[in-house]
Amino acid sequence: MKSLYTYIGAVLAAASILASCDKNEPSKFNDKDAFVAFDKTSLTLSEGSEDVLKIPVTLASVAGLEETIKFEVKEPEKKAAKQGVNYELLTKSGTLSFNAENRTRYIEVKAIPDGEYTGDLTFSVVIYGTESIKAGSENTCTVTVTDSDHPLGFMLGEYTATGVNYWDGPCTWTMTFFKDADDDHKVWINNKLVGLVYPDYDEAKNMNFNEEDIYNVMEQNRQQLNELLPAYEKITEIEIQKEEFEKTPKKSIKRYLYK
Repeated sequence: MKSLYTYIGAVLAAASILASCDKNEPSKFNDKDAFVAFDKTSLTLSEGSEDVLKIPVTLASVAGLEETIKFEVKEPEKKAAKQGVNYELLTKSGTLSFNAENRTRYIEVKAIPDGEYTGDLTFSVVIYGTESIKAGSENTCTVTVTDSDHPLGFMLGEYTATGVNYWDGPCTWTMTFFKDADDDHKVWINNKLVGLVYPDYDEAKNMNFNEEDIYNVMEQNRQQLNELLPAYEKITEIEIQKEEFEKTPKKSIKRYLYK
C-alpha cells in the first residue's frame, strides 16, 4: 500500500511540474534583439557586365527601428579586387539608413573592365551594428569579380554535342565548358555521357558482392568499353539502377523513361 501512495505522489509531482512548464510563455522576438545582416554572404560580379550589383542588407526589427549603420569595404591579402581599378563603389556614403518603410537597403557596386587577365578577384563588405541595432552573424559579404579576359575564354560556354545512340541513332546534347578556379590553362566539362546499368543482383549475391564490389566491377566494365569507343562516345560515369528497367510487352527497355 505504501508503494502505491509513493507512486501516486510521484505522478502528482510530475503532473505539477508539467503544469508549471505549460505556463511558461514562449520566447518572443522584440526590438532589444533587432539586428541587421546580409541576405547573402557571397555574390558574383562579372567583369564584362555593365549591370549594377545590388548587395542587400536587411533590418530584422518588429517596429522597424529608425537607425543608420556603417559599412566598410575590405580587401584580402591575395587576389584582391581593387576599388577604382576592378570595381566602383556606387554607395559612397559608407552608411545605410533603415526605418519601418525601408527594412532592406542596398550597397551598390559596378565592375570596371581592365582588359587584362588577372584571374578572379575578391573583396568583402562588412556591416557594423549600433547601440540599438546589432550586426547579425552574417555581417560579411564576399564579392567575387570574375575575370572575362581568361586566356581560354574563346572556348568557354555551352556547346551542342552530337553522337550516336545505340538504340535511337544520331542524338545531340548540351556540354558546358567552364574554367578551373586555380589553373588558367585548364577547363572543365560537364553534362557528360552517363551510363545507366542494372546489375544482375542475383549473381552478385551468389558471389557475395557488396555494393562497393558491384560498383568496382561496373567501373572496370566502363573502362574496358571506353577502349573500344571513339572519344566522343566514351562514357564518363556509371549510374547504377536499384530497380530493373521498365520494359514493353516485347521486353524492350522503355528508353524514354531514362533520359
